[in-house]
Amino acid sequence: MRVWILLATCVFACASAVSAQTAGTVRLRHIGLGDGLPSPRVFSITQDSLGFLWVGTNDGVARYDGVRFDVWQEGEGGLPSNVVYAVHADATGAVWAATEGGLARLTRAADRFEEVAEAALDSLGVTAVRFLDSDAGGLWLSAREGAIHLRPDGTARRVFQGGPTASPMVRVGEAVWLRDCNLTLTTDTCRPAQTDGPETAPRAGWIEDGALRAVLMDGRVVRVDGRERRLVTRWPLDVVGRSSQTLVTPGRAWLGSESGLRLYLPARDTVVAIEREAGLVGRDVMALFEDRQGGVWIGTEQGLHRWTPPRSGFHAVTTAEGLGDGRVNGLTTLGDDVWVATNGGLFRRRADGSVEGYRTGSDLNQSAIWRVSPAEGGGLWLGSKRSGMWRFWPETGRTEPADLLNQTLGSALQVQNSLPIRDIVERDGRLWVATSYGMGLRENEQWRAFREGEGGGDGLADAAVNVIYTDRSGRVWVGSDGGLDRFFPSKNAFHRTGVSRDLATPIVWHVAESPADPGALWLATVGSGACRYVPATDETDCLRIADGLPSNVVHRIEAGDGALWLGTDRGIARLDLVTRDVVTFSEADGLHGDIVDLMSSHRDADGTIRMGGPGGYTAFRPTEVRPSTFRPPVRFSQVERGSLVHRSMASGDTLRLAPSGRRFAVRFAALDYTRPRRNRYRYRLAPLETAWTETDGAAPEARYAALPPGTYTFEVVGSNHAGVFAPEPSRLHVEVPPVWWERRAVQGLLGLLVLAGVGGLGWVSVRRSERRRADAAEVARRLAGSREAERIRLARELHDGTMQHLYRVGHDLDRLATLVPEAERAEVNTVRSTLDEASDELRSVLADIRLPHVGTFGAAAAVRAAAERFQRTAPDVEVVLALDADGRRWPVEVQHAATRIVQEALANVGRHAQAASVTLRLGERGGMAEVEVADDGCGFDTHISDVAHVRGDHFGLAGLRERADALGGRAEVTSTPGAGTRVRAWLPL
Repeated sequence: MRVWILLATCVFACASAVSAQTAGTVRLRHIGLGDGLPSPRVFSITQDSLGFLWVGTNDGVARYDGVRFDVWQEGEGGLPSNVVYAVHADATGAVWAATEGGLARLTRAADRFEEVAEAALDSLGVTAVRFLDSDAGGLWLSAREGAIHLRPDGTARRVFQGGPTASPMVRVGEAVWLRDCNLTLTTDTCRPAQTDGPETAPRAGWIEDGALRAVLMDGRVVRVDGRERRLVTRWPLDVVGRSSQTLVTPGRAWLGSESGLRLYLPARDTVVAIEREAGLVGRDVMALFEDRQGGVWIGTEQGLHRWTPPRSGFHAVTTAEGLGDGRVNGLTTLGDDVWVATNGGLFRRRADGSVEGYRTGSDLNQSAIWRVSPAEGGGLWLGSKRSGMWRFWPETGRTEPADLLNQTLGSALQVQNSLPIRDIVERDGRLWVATSYGMGLRENEQWRAFREGEGGGDGLADAAVNVIYTDRSGRVWVGSDGGLDRFFPSKNAFHRTGVSRDLATPIVWHVAESPADPGALWLATVGSGACRYVPATDETDCLRIADGLPSNVVHRIEAGDGALWLGTDRGIARLDLVTRDVVTFSEADGLHGDIVDLMSSHRDADGTIRMGGPGGYTAFRPTEVRPSTFRPPVRFSQVERGSLVHRSMASGDTLRLAPSGRRFAVRFAALDYTRPRRNRYRYRLAPLETAWTETDGAAPEARYAALPPGTYTFEVVGSNHAGVFAPEPSRLHVEVPPVWWERRAVQGLLGLLVLAGVGGLGWVSVRRSERRRADAAEVARRLAGSREAERIRLARELHDGTMQHLYRVGHDLDRLATLVPEAERAEVNTVRSTLDEASDELRSVLADIRLPHVGTFGAAAAVRAAAERFQRTAPDVEVVLALDADGRRWPVEVQHAATRIVQEALANVGRHAQAASVTLRLGERGGMAEVEVADDGCGFDTHISDVAHVRGDHFGLAGLRERADALGGRAEVTSTPGAGTRVRAWLPL
């Protein structure tokens, strides 16, 4: 591993290059055994010319592509020992491993390590090896017993007799500075250095202003000119002296030892201890490495860690900067001060960065503050989760409940106790208040309440009102859990828009406009993504995950710099309104966290946007934020050809398949290590496929089988974590030779024989076979249609019969409750509640038996309805919809089968999977309807047969295969214990 770093820019002199990070804002991502690392003890880290990361561990060498590890060990891997103390990637792309049993070099053609047998290496002592490339070719090694030059011809020469530990090697020009001498690369000579003892030995070095800077063991930072060393500055001795690992990056020095990790900021002369709360697992820091993206890797006895440099333009405000409660619910500004509403009270952040909290009323202290909004006449309105509205006066810090307002509004909304406030807008003498039970308007000291379905016009679409928005034309819009409503002052009433009609889940949490898109409103929805609504046409069009969004859950939208900034539960996304390109930013880019909460955003007059959630809030100016320009190369991590596995294939290589084995699989990776699972990919096999297939970083692989003879090109292009794609794809050429009977000459001869000898018999046989298959398919289709018709008939009888009886019984109970004495009324109400529960359960059963959306609205609408029903029964499971086809033109039997397959798969997720999320996909390709349900749950053993499942009273998997087979399609279930389950079905159209 290299211990010297070349820096092209000023490291310590430029204060602007220094991050203002503290111990609370340094965040490390931990990678351990659960991610595939062969051993938690990490001794060494390097990066090869392709961009792969290599890790030396206590149990072999591991290559990391951001998602998976490939491991080389003793035996088939070729290592002399599994204990690997150092790894190094030289200038030629070769990978070296210094193990307990000797030195080894990776041979890519053989995909294994080969031991380097050289007598000079036998006594080198490889428990602590440092590597350095040689200009003349070969490699320099500094180890426990000295320094050795390993020449390109395989011979080795010792040039320096060392001491008890490996000496750092600092490169400057044509010389290498060792602990006790300066090594001249061209002559293999080492002349004594001007040292005063071991404490003056170099620990690390870098190039600055064209000269070598080095930090010595005693903490001195010196400038080296030839043999002369001039003092520049001094680092804290108590930090440097205890550090066995040192890495210098722009503006920072990372110092590791067996007692932990410290970050030294020379420009501030500040030392920050990186502890467990920052993500560090383990205390013995044994390896430090900087990759080509500027990320810092830390190896400890408990695994691998990565620190990502924060992206300029974002400023996170968290509890580490004085915010007393990290759960930010609401934001606003007064003058230069930012006011923050949290679960733990109200906080003010002043322009100088200081933060102070305010003790509010006792009732308010017991309730989370949801909203903070400027009040006309001075002060702030505070909206709480349970205790209504309050008025706060910043000058005095005094808080007083708006008792009259709360009583009047609560009475108008028929709410007696808790009054949750979701939004407050005071403008032009009108005070709008949104609650969980409706909304109120105070005008001329008079209150008007609006509730679901009541009042003039249509009434509110839903009682849970989330946002009140006044557009540039002065029109008032209200977003709720039921869609978007418009207020008509002349009628003093609300009218619903087509949003409720167009969206399967019309939950609107925020509304915004942009000058770059005049005449349109953009809606933040929960489940439908970011939706563009045009009032002039009453039409809605939504962007979802399939369009590049990080999530279909969008809580906030703010406009800035000709784009929209979307606050989601998976980061902040920038949507270009012209190109519709989406770039996503995450905690790794310097955000407070990946979640932006329901009500937490604000845009200042100067264009500054603030978005908050669990962990604090993030402030940024859109003009100062630019996406990462790093376009990661896509590499082939693994190529499977039958039972053979290739781990060293590169772009441009050719894969030749055996005539009898016409299948292959490719695992690929875009080597952006910031958030690897957010990297995205598009791939295809030309000329077999013309359209690109998209996938994400969770499972970046492609599989092909039963390929016809020919020549193909597998192409894949990848993006970085922000969604910026590389300009050119990586390519793998694939050759599929024919078997002997597929050659043209043989086929021609066989054809003549068949035509001459058995043509007639073959024709009859084929006709009979086709007839039998057609009859079987017709019977299966009729049986499926009959079963569906029986379901509809049963549902109709239950609805028209049993359900109506339950309604009448309910009415009778209501009438009985008015006749019996007060003491007996509670028993009647209990019976009524039980009856209501039975009615609700029956309605749910009817919805599952009969699919009202099929035939009229299409399979996509039916799948959305199934997802909504599942979400009600499993609220803790996130449902992601990727519906690329609406299925309206599909045959009705295909729509039924697709929906039933989704229902059965969701039922299995709810019963068995223990999943955190499930993704539903619906598409159409090559004349086939494609259905997919994938979860991240516990998985199961797919080798258990359908018969065994049925014997265990588990009919779901067998049933969905039966549905697909009945239509001439097929279904497959792939799962691994602990790695989730994927159900896929293809139905002919």
